[in-house]
Amino acid sequence: DELQAVRSGLCKRYPDLDLSYVEPLGARIIRQYGKDVADRSSLKQIFRTNKGYLDCKTPAKQVPGGFIPAVDSRLFWEDIPYGLVILKDMAEMMSLPTPTIDFMIEWHQQYMNKQYLVNGKLNRALIKETAAPSAYSITTLDQLVANSLPPKPNTHTHTQSVQRKPI
Repeated sequence: DELQAVRSGLCKRYPDLDLSYVEPLGARIIRQYGKDVADRSSLKQIFRTNKGYLDCKTPAKQVPGGFIPAVDSRLFWEDIPYGLVILKDMAEMMSLPTPTIDFMIEWHQQYMNKQYLVNGKLNRALIKETAAPSAYSITTLDQLVANSLPPKPNTHTHTQSVQRKPI
């Protein structure tokens, strides 16, 4: 829902911005995996019954008494600074609340020895370690979408035409 809120906020502000490919997660999975998704009744069931995910395991390490997250996995070191932090940065530009994104970042960062989020806001001291727009000095929505909007029609008119003679 929060990804769609970011998408909706951008599309409202920039009606010419084409974000049609940013689908709700369940719809994207169904489009991508088609008949391999047996139960489409909820996002949980889409994940649980998708044949394409049967062999996907959450990275974990066995310890006495159970399992702990494998903090050296891609799930931690890519999905947070190169995924959720990007969405959080965009949401902050629009002042959108992101309780689920915040929860996920905070839960993961406890195992990463990083504080990407402090008191519900992105930690600017670590922003350069991420792929957030702010890490590249993109701090406004206009900057963010500048290269994604269709070009404006040329409104320049010539006041005088000069006809050239062939040489």
